[in-house]
Amino acid sequence: MLVALSIAACVFVSVTYVSSTNTLVREIAEVALNETSNEIASWVDAKGARIDTLAKTMVELHDQPGKIQSCLSGVLADDHDFIDIFFGTSEPPTKAGYAVYASRWSIPGDYDWTTRPWFVQAVGKDGLVVSAPYKDLQTGKIIISISKQVYAEGKMIGVISSDISTETVREIAARNYIAKGSMVSLLTKDGDYIEAGNNDRALAGNAFASGALMQWKSAILSGSFVLHASLFADRYYASIGLPSLGWLMLATGPLSNFEDISRSMISLAAVLVVLATLFMVILGRSWRTGLALQVATDRIEEANKGLEKTVEERTASLRNILDNAGEGFLTFGPSLVIDPDFSKGCVDIFGKEIGGLSAPDVLFPGRTETIADFRQGFGLYFEGKSKASIIFDLTEKQTVIRERTIAITYKETAGRRILCILTDITLATEMAEKNRVETGIQQRVLRALHHKLFFAQFLEAADDLFARLEVYAGTEPTADESVGFTRAMHTFKGDAGFFCFTETQGLAHEAETLMSDSRLLGTTISYREMLSQLRKVYYRELKAITDAMGEKWLDEASGISMPRDAFQKLILYVRKKTPEDARLLIYLDSFRKISIAELFSRLPFVAAATAEKLGKKVGPMAIIGGTQKIVPDR
Repeated sequence: MLVALSIAACVFVSVTYVSSTNTLVREIAEVALNETSNEIASWVDAKGARIDTLAKTMVELHDQPGKIQSCLSGVLADDHDFIDIFFGTSEPPTKAGYAVYASRWSIPGDYDWTTRPWFVQAVGKDGLVVSAPYKDLQTGKIIISISKQVYAEGKMIGVISSDISTETVREIAARNYIAKGSMVSLLTKDGDYIEAGNNDRALAGNAFASGALMQWKSAILSGSFVLHASLFADRYYASIGLPSLGWLMLATGPLSNFEDISRSMISLAAVLVVLATLFMVILGRSWRTGLALQVATDRIEEANKGLEKTVEERTASLRNILDNAGEGFLTFGPSLVIDPDFSKGCVDIFGKEIGGLSAPDVLFPGRTETIADFRQGFGLYFEGKSKASIIFDLTEKQTVIRERTIAITYKETAGRRILCILTDITLATEMAEKNRVETGIQQRVLRALHHKLFFAQFLEAADDLFARLEVYAGTEPTADESVGFTRAMHTFKGDAGFFCFTETQGLAHEAETLMSDSRLLGTTISYREMLSQLRKVYYRELKAITDAMGEKWLDEASGISMPRDAFQKLILYVRKKTPEDARLLIYLDSFRKISIAELFSRLPFVAAATAEKLGKKVGPMAIIGGTQKIVPDR
């Protein structure tokens, strides 16, 4: 009875082993082939998306072959899966059309791209067009072309296309091998080899020619998953369709190379010996283990679903935050071409889609030197010759886009890519400039009010300066006059700075420098132009005071209605005629007296200005006391 049960158990195990082996091989092969098919489809979609992005870029640049060349060359350098990328206009060379190759291939004189397969296949078809595989005459590689028509304003303006080696597809398939020693082949929809082993049968043989696969031909060509495994022949065949390319993938190899199967075959004899006695125990444990495994699998699947949902929600939340942050976010790599994923704020700033465009050209339109510096700086960074922080410090951080002032912040991200954060600071810049002007006017008015006597002298100095300039505009000054006038201009410059006539001070400084250079170099000066510019700026800044205080205050600013020399003559006359009337003399002198503090009121400003000019730091100076009044010219 026990012998019969053992024999029955062994037979049962053998049958079960063969059945489970086929099931295991089917599961492994199906998972591997499906993962490979999905990975290839993702790869094709990524290349197609790149071509689709370039098609949009061609619409922007179709009348600028030079920029098209730079754009295509940048993408080719950034993506090594492409053998070449090219754009041909809808007009042939006989009608002034042109074609641009990213590899800078020298186009023969009789070459007409509108007759080439990649152009002809794309015409009349919407979306991306993937060509049948063919052997490249230059490299000998099996390649395919991904092409797309380019439309602008409802009219086809050309075709963008690319050459891609099928070796990349085979490499993807090889990474997801089913078992050691397996050979993966790529077939056309008719079963012709595209890539196979050492590639000696590429485009030169048919998988069904030997007859070994003939009975499964219709199932294989349908593109569905097909598996045939023979334990006794130690061979398996597995195939699946590649819908993204219209191809088939065929895998074949020794069945014994499956790791689980090889270990099982080695231990099969021992298992058959002990299986008769331990069958029931093993069966019970297997059932419990299977149940526990099913529970664990269900938990893992549930956890994975929750994790995927969390990732999707957080990704969507992050995208929503970036799109509504009021700023623009874009990234670029070594090619300096803007990545397709940029925030909605960039569209608001630039007024268009910027994916696939050159980053420096987009950020600094029309600024040739800045663009060149940008390319040179980030070229050094991506070549590993300079740190990101150094390049960021030296790169322009402000630009003007569509009459708006944009601040740029650069960040280094993972994968050696650069993140640009764009902030519209137009209103802040305008407000800062407005506040600066208003503060300057306020200080100008306050200085004039607090130092009325000195302000009157400043006005007299300005009138005297302009009178001299009117004379010199007609007659050149002598050497002595030029030296005296330069000193007068220097004094006027200092007074203008004290009374916050900033623009007047700047022009006076330029005039002083110009006159000094003229004496040293013997050059001529246009005093008429100097008078025109200086007077224009001076009266514009003076108008802020008259607008605030009125013309009458300005007329009264001098404080004495008669010239100073006339007043002196009056005092001398009184002393001579009525020397005994001391009260009258004291009264007349009182009009000329000012406090000692007011006499030295400009000293803190002069000290601060001198220290700043010499590059020194000094504490603020203040005049304390000095209420005693004196006659300043005694």
